[in-house]
Amino acid sequence: MNETRSRDVEYVQRSYTRTIYSYRPKPYFDKVTLLINEEAYQSSPNLGWEGLLKGGIEVHKLPGDHTSYIRDHVRTAAQKIRECLDKSETQLSRPT
Repeated sequence: MNETRSRDVEYVQRSYTRTIYSYRPKPYFDKVTLLINEEAYQSSPNLGWEGLLKGGIEVHKLPGDHTSYIRDHVRTAAQKIRECLDKSETQLSRPT
């Protein structure tokens, strides 16, 4: 890796870290759908969002871990995303 690219990567890494540690999320008042891999689900079924999601949370557990759920189980993940989008579209198209 050349020196300029190395400095760019370092800058992005430092900026990302600063952003992560300084960000303070605010409550969200609509319902949220969360897709989470089974490994993460075991340690935190809703990734700590329950205190901020005031409109409710719908959790869908996907097979695999952080890497494999999208690499090895991509069809399952895609199918679940499609189902969630279709459900959302149906709900939005209902007359109020």
